Amino acid sequence: MSKALTIYALHGFTGGGVDFAGFAQLALPQACWRCPNLPGHGATPHFPCGPDATIETIEAHYAATRKDHREDFKILLGYSMGGRASLLHACAFEEKWDALVLISCNPGIEAESERSARRSADLRLASKINDLGVDAFMEEWQEQPLIQSQRGIRPDWFDLMQQTRRQHTANGLARSLIEFGQGSCPNLWPQLKILNLPVLLISGTEDKKYRAICERMHHQMNNSKHTSIAGAGHMPHLEQPEQTAGILRQFIQEVHQGH
Repeated sequence: MSKALTIYALHGFTGGGVDFAGFAQLALPQACWRCPNLPGHGATPHFPCGPDATIETIEAHYAATRKDHREDFKILLGYSMGGRASLLHACAFEEKWDALVLISCNPGIEAESERSARRSADLRLASKINDLGVDAFMEEWQEQPLIQSQRGIRPDWFDLMQQTRRQHTANGLARSLIEFGQGSCPNLWPQLKILNLPVLLISGTEDKKYRAICERMHHQMNNSKHTSIAGAGHMPHLEQPEQTAGILRQFIQEVHQGH
């Protein structure tokens, strides 16, 4: 690759930028990885957490590295909630990116009745976070079927993730849910057909809900490919990192050759 590579990677709900550390070294250690904490996350969380503030967070990190990496080949990568944030930014500022990678991403809830129900559910969950505190909430959160597959993650990577999660504040996670939950974010399904960036969609074969969502996204996009990683659940880049890393490297090589 003639140009240097910069990858901006955005984590999921309850995660942190450090979640990508092991995968980054495995997949593309020569790249410059920028992995910020999203609003509401970390020991000293930034507020507010809504769509506009999230775009501003991505913009700030983009601007901070722009001076030193002006000519880099730039990839925006997001997992789950971070995928929603990445798609939101790419729809608004497509020209800033050379490619987009979305892992287990949902573009949004389409029906207003379902959006309203989701906002109500997120309010109840946010209240529970504040009542229980972070540690007790995380124990309960990780019992969800969607999250349980993460127990197959390499022990050293998983331990680092757990350390990150214990550093969050209850108020930060609660506000993230209320302000940037799926019911509070714009429905981006209509935007997919006007996005011309090369897009790699990644799902896990064991995560049937998000596998179906990614496949539907693929059919609505102009320039996308969808790969479902065998044996992986909701977090394929950490549950099956070698497979996912190979798919990511191949995609970036293909996109770079097309430029």
